[in-house]
Amino acid sequence: MTQPILIRVEHPFAYLPARYRRDIEPLLICPQWRFQQRTNGSIEGNCQPHSFMSTEGDELQIPAGSADRVAFALRARGQVVDIVRPRPPRHCDQDVCIQWVRSCRRMWPQIATAVLRRPSALIEIESTRDRIDAIGTICRMLPRAKILVPVLRRAEMKQVKVDLQEYVAGNIAAVSGGNWQSECRVVCCTFRAWETSNSADWDLVLVYDAIECLVKTAQQCLLDYIEKGRFGLVRDFDALDLRSKLTLETGFGSLVRPSGSSFRQAQVAFASPPLLQIRSRSSLERKRQIWTDQRRNDFIAAIANSFARRLNGPLWDSGLFLDMDEPCSRWQTPPNVVLVVENEHHAVLLANLLPNWRLEGRTPDVGRRQPAESGWRECVILTASAVRQRGPLHHEIVINAVGGDRPCFQLQQRPAGRIESAGTLVVDFADDGDAIACRQTQARLNQYCQLGWLAIEQPEWLREPSDEPDIDHPNDHLSRVHQRRRRTPRAGAIPAD
Repeated sequence: MTQPILIRVEHPFAYLPARYRRDIEPLLICPQWRFQQRTNGSIEGNCQPHSFMSTEGDELQIPAGSADRVAFALRARGQVVDIVRPRPPRHCDQDVCIQWVRSCRRMWPQIATAVLRRPSALIEIESTRDRIDAIGTICRMLPRAKILVPVLRRAEMKQVKVDLQEYVAGNIAAVSGGNWQSECRVVCCTFRAWETSNSADWDLVLVYDAIECLVKTAQQCLLDYIEKGRFGLVRDFDALDLRSKLTLETGFGSLVRPSGSSFRQAQVAFASPPLLQIRSRSSLERKRQIWTDQRRNDFIAAIANSFARRLNGPLWDSGLFLDMDEPCSRWQTPPNVVLVVENEHHAVLLANLLPNWRLEGRTPDVGRRQPAESGWRECVILTASAVRQRGPLHHEIVINAVGGDRPCFQLQQRPAGRIESAGTLVVDFADDGDAIACRQTQARLNQYCQLGWLAIEQPEWLREPSDEPDIDHPNDHLSRVHQRRRRTPRAGAIPAD
């Protein structure tokens, strides 16, 4: 029987065997810019990788809040993972907790679970009213705990105090200076007052807006409360950059979502399209050559059609296995699929290969199609401009055929009732027709990792960072690409629809 990987949480850090460093490295390394002014007055920037993990003997030290993120990545690779967490503070009243949870809104049982099982956590909320409900719920669940509620602005702090009175029967005070004479169980304070507080006087700190703790002074305050319970409220956690996410996870712990899933991570798979020799150095001509390449469009359409119809064979032929023998077994019913392209011209070319898909561009009436068969879920082709108008995508599969050096879309939380163990699957294409295409593909992979998404499949050449010097002419790169791809271009491997 396989020995499980043990992740031991000891706030603010977690520990696991050092031999898994390479598996989790992309999740815990992000770029860090340093700027300095030169003697001539110009400002010079230098970007270096910043790691949120270190080696302590034969163990890796990672942020405690990243334990769920790391466990998810290891489980996606077929590993068995156990997380051992410390016991939470003994300020919970089980009977009060159960009674209050039954009477509060449906989303807050997840907060109850977090408070009962964890000494600290990030709690995702959706509105200002949700902040008050969440803080009030925790105050009611911990009737014997002294709770400090730091709020950045003085006026906002006073309003929070007024809004929380109904939850704590008026046993609440507000402090904006250094006067800590209040005997109230719950105290709201400004960040400046928080700096003068004594952690020994409090059982729990509950930060009104955890985003404000990205500054160094607030991080130092959190370190002073490292032996206490720490909870922070955050909005739009997925929209933060990787460095901000890891910083908050270091200070507070793992993310708790109202939907009940403490961590839902997108997965990224790179497919290798038929090798396209790009002969133009003009940016527009390069893109036009990629859009109009028939073999590449056939390849994209075959993958899109396979996901929509849940056909494993064409995915096997294209090299997409998704770490499973039957890739489409991830979905019990046909999934929602969106194919994102750069412009209407490319969208129309692909729509001709996918007759049952709906096409949406800047002009809704141009090329719009309705599915001709029953039993299909939403399958749509969107241009980049249409994606920007629609906002975050909610689909279960996003196929990114735009290229470039960064994704042009954001992902939304999955709809209720369609929750699987994995998050959204993003399918990208490892274009390697010249040095520019290779650099852009590598840049997209880096962007996905910075978003906290897990790359579960990519060609060998994309896994290993390139140490080759810049190449003057793009076509000089093709011979090296052939050597690195470890496969021959497939001219006839695209299955017929």
